[in-house]
Amino acid sequence: MYIKTQNLSTIKQNYLETCYLFNKDAKILLPITLPENCKTFPGTHDTLNRIICSLGGRVLGLKIYLERNDDYYAYLCVESNNKKIDLNINVTDGIKICDVAKKPIYVKDTIIQRNGLKVTKSMIEEALESV
Repeated sequence: MYIKTQNLSTIKQNYLETCYLFNKDAKILLPITLPENCKTFPGTHDTLNRIICSLGGRVLGLKIYLERNDDYYAYLCVESNNKKIDLNINVTDGIKICDVAKKPIYVKDTIIQRNGLKVTKSMIEEALESV
């Protein structure tokens, strides 16, 4: 089963980016650390998005299906000619495509349970007090 999340923010620090995916119903935050992509334009995510659109397809969302040793694996869900296709994609590119297209990001429930942080009022209060 997959749990719908939204990308709250992506924060860059040194040579890494951390993407914060949040499930509002369960109040669980999943931080995913991504290697910073090269700064050239167009990026892989730009090119892939243009190819999908030019072939008459549309992005439906992203499914993050596996985490192994802090590496995340995902499928970009695409529809073309009334056919749904899951394309294996780099998580960084998939998140960026879904952000631009305003499409949902789904995360396998076992990943959320194992790596997610339960956000509580006391957690936020303690974090703000320590600043």
